[in-house]
Order: sequence, then structure tokens, then C-alpha cells
Amino acid sequence: MDIMENIDDLILKLENLRTRLIYDSQYPTVSFVFFHFIPKFQFKDKYILIFSETICRGLEKVHKSLSRYSTDISEILNEVKIIKIGKNYEVPFGELHEFIPYDEIEDGFIRIEHAFKKLKGDDLLIFFGMHLIPVIYGKEILRGLMELYDAIPRDITLLSTCPEHIYDKNLETIIRMFYDIVLRIKKEDELFRFGRDTYLIGVEQSSIPEIKPRFGRYIIDSTGKFIRV
Repeated sequence: MDIMENIDDLILKLENLRTRLIYDSQYPTVSFVFFHFIPKFQFKDKYILIFSETICRGLEKVHKSLSRYSTDISEILNEVKIIKIGKNYEVPFGELHEFIPYDEIEDGFIRIEHAFKKLKGDDLLIFFGMHLIPVIYGKEILRGLMELYDAIPRDITLLSTCPEHIYDKNLETIIRMFYDIVLRIKKEDELFRFGRDTYLIGVEQSSIPEIKPRFGRYIIDSTGKFIRV
């Protein structure tokens, strides 16, 4: 296995790229996104797109927990602008930037496109729950999704989270085409853990020559951050 560099060094290389993060466990994903990824780009204008009230509720619980770890992270999240697709105007943190009801999703794409076109190439954009749209609405929605991605500024720093094994092989191939980099977080089998939860984190797929596919082994310390082992 080609050993990956430090996580924070890798994240810095993801600036101005479109990155998909595939995971098999939510706990390390929270650590990656909130303790590493967002803080590295904290001085950018930050936007988060949330799909579904379930995802929104989960992020609210995460935010409450994070506030006990670090007031700095909580303050960063208070600066976030939320684009929400759901049933109500409630947001887990930050301020509501755009709201689209569930039943207006297809027409709502036009509004999201309009919001995306207003973003700048130096902004940060994170997707939570976007992976559910093709599952719920079917492959017919892919054209609308493609037009959404086309509306995103070329140089924006984008991160989209997605659980593994959610798509069939053909749809997975199509979705991967939307991104420059595919990262994966995988909890190691108990045989290799030595009594503690250990995670393999790294680049699974890359179209950027300087970012090579490689992985590293990490644990999460008492502050919520990854430490290489």
C-alpha cells in the first residue's frame, strides 16, 4: 500500500477541486469534515447544501456535540450559509441562504443553479445528502444534476459526502465523473485494530497527477482529530 501524506497536507491540495468523500462509518466522517476539512478553508465564504430533514437533524446533533469540543469550530459553522431542500426553514447552524421544498425539487433545480452561479471560485461548497437525490427520484434526475454541477464555478472548492454501496455499478460510474478526486474512509477489520478503532483514509481515484491514489492508517484522538499510526 502506497502510504498517504498527512491528512491536512492532502486537504490543502484539494483547494479548487471537486472531491467526493465515500465512507462506511459516520463517526470518522464527522472528524474529517468538521475537524480537518472546514477549518483548513475557514477564511473562505462557506456554503453547505443540505438535502432532507433527516440529514438536517443529524447535522444539528453534530453541531451541538462539536460545540463541546471546540468553540472555534462552532464559530466557523455560524458563518456558514445554508442551501436547504426539505420541509421547513430550520437550519442546523449558520444562516439560511436558499430554501426549496421537497415537492418543488425539479423546478427548484433552477433556483439552486441560480444560487450556484452567484458563488465565487474562491468559495467553499459542501454537500450533505445530495447522494439521496438519484436514489429517490431515479436516473431521470441525472440531467438536472449535471446541469447543477455545470452551474458551479469551475474553481470552487467542493466536497460531497456519500455512504458506500448506495448506487449500482452503472450509476456509481456516472456519479464519479462529476468529481476530480474520490476519497474513501474505511473502518479497519477488528483483526487489524489492536483494541482500538482504526481507519484507512486516502485517495481512491484521482484525475490530478500530483494527487496519487494512496492510503494511510489513522485513529481519532480525544480532541476529535485524526492521528497517523
